[in-house]
Amino acid sequence: MKTKLLFKATVVALALCACSSEDNNDSSTTNLESNFRRDTGEYTNIQKLQDEALKEITQFFEFNTDVRNVTLETDNGVEIGISTSSLTVNGQRVQGTVIVEYVEIFKRSTMAIANKTTMGIAEEQTAEIPGVDLWPLKSGGEFFVNMTINGQQIDDGANITLTVPTALTGGPDSDMSVWDGEETNDGDVVWDEDEENELGQNQGNEGGGYELNLDNFGWSNIDRFYNYPDPKTTIQVDVPAGFDNTNCNVYLATQGQQNILARLDTYNSVTELFGEHYGQVPVGLDGFIVFVSGTTSQWEYAIKPVTFAPNDIIVIDTGDIMTGSQTDVEAAIDGLP
Repeated sequence: MKTKLLFKATVVALALCACSSEDNNDSSTTNLESNFRRDTGEYTNIQKLQDEALKEITQFFEFNTDVRNVTLETDNGVEIGISTSSLTVNGQRVQGTVIVEYVEIFKRSTMAIANKTTMGIAEEQTAEIPGVDLWPLKSGGEFFVNMTINGQQIDDGANITLTVPTALTGGPDSDMSVWDGEETNDGDVVWDEDEENELGQNQGNEGGGYELNLDNFGWSNIDRFYNYPDPKTTIQVDVPAGFDNTNCNVYLATQGQQNILARLDTYNSVTELFGEHYGQVPVGLDGFIVFVSGTTSQWEYAIKPVTFAPNDIIVIDTGDIMTGSQTDVEAAIDGLP
């Protein structure tokens, strides 16, 4: 994908300070073992649960290149427009049946179960913060698209357009732009604005749609920075004994914002605290700390409402944690204001 050197550095940095261990995506489906997915050895129960959640929301399509212009409709009504004459492998036009692997994420409950949050490389970088600064994004949709033919990867640069109904994320937003994503070793995605790819918007029924031209396969996002008011602070979260960065993830959800989810991506093994170390949490903000963990077959989760104070430390007690299915976790997050 089109990525800046800074973006590459960010992915490396996040891999080194990842909140969880790496995983092995075990699947007999060729597309699920593409270059865009993790396949790095041992991984933990929570990563297994989140990887299985991602597989469950993955959609597959097939089409034949005999049809010149193909339009596919996804579960949420996104249209994938494909000019089949632009599809090549190693520069040679392809003929036959193409397989499309596709993921769409529009709300924070899906972001949490699949571990695909909305944090983008900040416009301004500060020397005081280790690594690369990330700021929260408001999403108009996160997407993964890949195409293969006879097990071979289709070349980047094909003529592919996503038409995304703006009604899925609260209506049109003229400040939205295109972002490229790269999956880190812990399964989250880091987003970097693609300033060369202009997002289109059309006016039609039910508020129209965004027009996203995919110049490369992999993760893409329709986003804008969410400008929280000052003053801002850092926060930390204390989880119960027995939980740490190897077996749980901790997220921050904002009240009233269904398509924003930040991850507390650092863990201090001395203090045993998860941290949001970018200093982007507004003092007085009403939000929720979302904790997820689990076994190979059952989720453990907690949701704690918070009004954030300066240098806040939020405590998740053992009694806060519930057990349930993936559906239970999604319903609990969807039920938040």
